Amino acid sequence: MYAADSGGIFPPELSCLYPRYVSCPETFICPSTQVKEPDVLKDFTVCYQYTKGLTIDGDSSCLLVYERPDNHRIGHHRGDRNVCFLDGSAKMVKMKDWEDVWEKHQAGLQKKIKGKGTEKKFR
Repeated sequence: MYAADSGGIFPPELSCLYPRYVSCPETFICPSTQVKEPDVLKDFTVCYQYTKGLTIDGDSSCLLVYERPDNHRIGHHRGDRNVCFLDGSAKMVKMKDWEDVWEKHQAGLQKKIKGKGTEKKFR
């Protein structure tokens, strides 16, 4: 919704989504972590990494939002991460598959960078 309202550009920070687009701060918290709602409200501590600078026409293999690696420290999902891709799809990526998904993400970012003729690197 933010991108649709902003000419296809995703927000510069996840915090730009609250409260207009995401009304509940708990949306930014993985139930498997120790982060609580007051952390989000105080300094926008969230459980997810966000890739800045993306637009809706970017490569579908790019990761828009993904869980921090320490969200799932115990249990059968240890080290696995939930990921939202630029195309809107979401899935759990197993720890064993993370490197491949990350490399495709990096390659997708490089396509966007080359398309704009800049040397900027994303992290």
